[in-house]
Amino acid sequence: MHERVLAKLYFWRRKNKAINFHSLLEFYIFYQLRVHGISSQKIKKVHSLISKELNTLYPFAHHIIRADRKKRIWYEKFDNLIKADGKQQMDLKPMLSDFLQKIKYGENDIAEQYYPLEKSNSIVIDPKHQFGQLAISGTNIKTQTIYSLYTGGESAETISELYSISLLKIKDAVTFHKQAA
Repeated sequence: MHERVLAKLYFWRRKNKAINFHSLLEFYIFYQLRVHGISSQKIKKVHSLISKELNTLYPFAHHIIRADRKKRIWYEKFDNLIKADGKQQMDLKPMLSDFLQKIKYGENDIAEQYYPLEKSNSIVIDPKHQFGQLAISGTNIKTQTIYSLYTGGESAETISELYSISLLKIKDAVTFHKQAA
């Protein structure tokens, strides 16, 4: 049944010059996957596979499609990422995505730094600074030192002048340690 419908659709596409919105989106996503370095053959294979798995003629338009650095294609279904390889292997990325966005990778995709704050890169865990202890980014100043000075009565402005770091970095270090306490 599915193959007959696809055959009719492809015949219609050859005969008619106009395309619908979903076809346009399919072309765009195909293009983006090509830009990402994925071969046309692989994209066609994945398109066919997802189309069958999800029973839709427009799988790229109906489901969120993602590609990773290893040129694997994933699609989203029921808030899960599923590898488009026919095995329907789920990805833990939805559970880990917030954490993974806080990691900075270097050469060979090796993790080099971790930024524990939600919306700030002011503090970092970096094995090249303070033996991997929490530090103010771009410095060797431990955040615990900043926090101890602040809780000991020093003002943020004084600490900022003393260490030549921004008030935002002082605030972030103090906030982090208060939340951790």
